[in-house]
Order: sequence, then structure tokens, then C-alpha cells
Amino acid sequence: MLFVVARALPVLVNFPGRDQGTYLTIGRSLLQGRILYRDLWDNKPPGTFYVYAAIGKVFGTHLWGPAAADLIFLILVSWCIFRFTERCLGPAAAALAAAIHAAWHVEAGYIFTAQPEFFQLPLIFGAYFLVESGRRKTEGWRGGHLAAGALIGLAFWLKYNAVIFLPLLIVPYLKGDSLGSASPRLALERSRRELVQRAAWIAAGLAGVILLVLGYFGIHGALPALRQIQFEVLPRYAAMAAERRRLPLGQWIAVRSGFFLGSATLVATAVSLVVAWRRRHLGVTAPIFGGAAVAYAATAGQLSFHDYYFASCYPFFAMIWAYLAINLWEASLAASRACAVRRWKVAQVLVWVLFANLLYWPLPAELSRIQMDYEDFREWRLNPETFYANHNWYPFEHPQGQLQVIHYLRANAAPGDGVFVWGFYTDICYFSERPCVTRFVLNLGLMSRWAPPAWREEVARELRAHPPRWIVVARDDALPSITFVYLSSDQYLDERYPGLRNLIRSDYAVAADFTTFVIYQRNQ
Repeated sequence: MLFVVARALPVLVNFPGRDQGTYLTIGRSLLQGRILYRDLWDNKPPGTFYVYAAIGKVFGTHLWGPAAADLIFLILVSWCIFRFTERCLGPAAAALAAAIHAAWHVEAGYIFTAQPEFFQLPLIFGAYFLVESGRRKTEGWRGGHLAAGALIGLAFWLKYNAVIFLPLLIVPYLKGDSLGSASPRLALERSRRELVQRAAWIAAGLAGVILLVLGYFGIHGALPALRQIQFEVLPRYAAMAAERRRLPLGQWIAVRSGFFLGSATLVATAVSLVVAWRRRHLGVTAPIFGGAAVAYAATAGQLSFHDYYFASCYPFFAMIWAYLAINLWEASLAASRACAVRRWKVAQVLVWVLFANLLYWPLPAELSRIQMDYEDFREWRLNPETFYANHNWYPFEHPQGQLQVIHYLRANAAPGDGVFVWGFYTDICYFSERPCVTRFVLNLGLMSRWAPPAWREEVARELRAHPPRWIVVARDDALPSITFVYLSSDQYLDERYPGLRNLIRSDYAVAADFTTFVIYQRNQ
């Protein structure tokens, strides 16, 4: 755990990107009494926004707030990985798995910072631990299974694919000796009737949480908006993403998996599965391979997915690498002993030379990454804003421009002045501490091809009825991978959004121009 903390400390330098800014902005509005979907638009499930409401409450408007939350969750997830792996493979493999996962998470970069997939992991592990602790009980297991279902329900509201992890809760009931025999077969420790009863309690916990959240939105009149966003618009977005895929589905998933997980990890998984079968370890490794399978299915099943979606896969593939490393150690030890018995001293030395080379293979690159990460950490500590402005983030993030706009609004806008950002830079509203004036805190849902035109009309009508004092327009921010529109915000405004364009031209004047952003102030 000390290694995890030391390795992960540089995540504090991560800039809050588009996703994190949106979560923070909506989370703060939730604390102010606004209702998600009805008063605040986003196409993601509601759970993450409530987590970010707590993050914003704890860390305020510090730019490093989401990164600090990510570090805390990484420590929690690492503990879960250790406990999960220790039960299967022992403490040495568990420690190695936690270390590998921490290195992967840090190296993945700022886009992985405090994402929904990462928040799901403690809930999924917690549900597994509850079921496993009650599997041998004949009495007193119902509360644990009900709580396990509730945890999956909470994970569901973070991201709907959490239900794919339900089969993982069956793994504790598999007979290990049947899987570890010469002819592996699936067999259950409990009768079918008992398993149905236990599954019913898990389902009750899951359904209870789902219905509770739906009831909350129903009471506040947000169900129509939730239904439109989640069940009408979101499927349209997924369908467009699938239509624009350049490769057949199977090839697309294979390419993306190889790119984000690494071909070496995929090969290591296949080799580890063969080793587990040959060594009759399938019984003890079933939770690891089962977890990897369902996590991969939860990711690949989304068809169109981003790199950070693989965060739910990383823990289980880290365990697979740890299993393979422990087996290499045991094989080297056995080979060394065999050579010693036969007095093959040269061969004995060569065995350990080979093992040392295999051990050394990933170390130079990892040590180099650690050095670079800590150099970034040192620069960030000296001057965070200079670091944010000059670091190599994605080109559309424009951190320097965002900071310029934030400082300008803090200096020139009154605390109650409303701000409308025509772009996806919700960090501006949150860190300038100025309220967003419409439910659309970012414009991806307005300029996308999958968005209904009525939304743009709604915003133009609302801005004319209650014009904000400040309007910020972004430049050079085209994001066709999401909007399917090859226009930046300013270009879209000029060419396709006359309602907002004419309002700005008639009632606003340029107050500041920062290359990537233009700030307009309403005429007195």
C-alpha cells in the first residue's frame, strides 16, 4: 500500500478535463437544490454527479480536487484488489497485482481521473466479498446477499453495465475441486433451489435501489426528462456511433482491446489460462478469470467505448499478470532445485539469469515513467497553473485559455452574474464560481447530430427571456467522435445556430479575446 501511494502521488498533477468539469458543475448545482435531467442536462447515469457533489464539497474549487479524489479511490481499489487476490493466490501475488494496477492507472493519464468505471470497482468488490462471506452459511446470509444486490444497484446508477457483473457473484458457489480436476467441469456447492433463493435476495437488493432512485426522480418530476435522455437520445447516439465504425464489429473490438489493454496482456491472459488448466489451478483462479471475463464483457458490450472504459478491466488483468509472475518464480525455483540435485551448476546459474532477465524486462520502462511522473509532480508543485497551461494534454482541452477566462470572470463578473458557455468547458463555470444559466452546462447535447432540434430552440428561447451578463464562446474545439459534427463551437454558432448568433450580435459586445475563447458582455 505504501508503494501504491508513492507510485500514485503524481496523479495530483492531472488537469480536470471535460468530464470532470461537467461532473463538478452539475454536482454543485445538485447541492443547490436543482434536479438532474429536469434542470441539468447530461446523458450519463446520475450516480457520478452525486459522487462529485461530495468531491466538490470536500475539495472546493481547487483544480486538483478530482485528482485528489482519484488518489483516495485508487488506495481503496488497491486494498480491494489485495483482499480479492490474496484469497485466491496468497499475499505475494496480491501485493504484485495491486502494484501493477497502480502503475497502469497512473500511466493511463488524466482522462482516467475519477471516472464512473473507477467508482464502480469498490462496489463490485464489496458485493463479491459479501456473497463470499455468506456462501457457507445456512443462516444469517440474507442480509449480506441483500446488501450485495444493493451495491450492484448503486454501481448500476454509476453506469448501467454494472449488471453484467452479476455472474461474478455466482463464482463463490462454484466447486473448486471440480474446476481443478483433470477434467474441469462446472459444479455448484449448493442445490439449485438454494441458489435461486440467494439470487432472489441479490435481485431484491438490486431492484430496491433501482426503484428507490426512480421514485426520487418521479417525485421531483424528472422522469420524462430522464426517459428522453436515457432511453431516446442515448440509444440514438449509440446507433450513430455503431454506424460510423470503420471496421466490422469483431475486428473493431479486437483492435480497441489490443490498443488499450496491450497485446502482451492479451497473450499473458491466454498463457495464464493454459497454465492454470495444466496445473489444476482453475478452481482457485476462477474468481480472477471470471472477473476479467465479465469486466471485459461490460466494456466491449458498449460497442463504442473510450479508453477509460477499460478501468474496470485493469484490476483483473493485473491479477492475471501477478499469477503468471508467481508461476514463473515457482518454475524457476523448481528448475534450479532440479539442476542442483544433478549438480548442473552452470545450468542452475543460467536459470536465474533467465528469470532475472524476465523480471528486468518491464523495469526500465516503468522506472523511466516514474522518473518522468515525479518530474511533472515537481514542476506542478512549483507553479500549478504554469504546469497546467504548458503540459501536453489533449489538444482540445485548452487549459491555458480556460484559466484565462476563469481569472477574467473572477475579476470582472459579479458573484451573481450568470454565465453561458458555448462549448464543453464546464470548468469555467465551476472554477470561476459563477452559475450556469441553462440546464445545458455544455453544448455537446446541443450541436450533436443525435440531439433533438427542440433543445437548441429551448436554449435560445431561455437566453432571450433571461439573458446572462456573460457568454463565452470556444474556438478550435471540434469533437466529431461524440457530436459527429466537424465544426468547432464558434463555427457551428455562425453556420447553424442563428438563434444564439443573432442574440450575441444584437445584445452583446466582445469583452475579451483569448485566442481559444471569446468573452462577450451584455450591453448595458
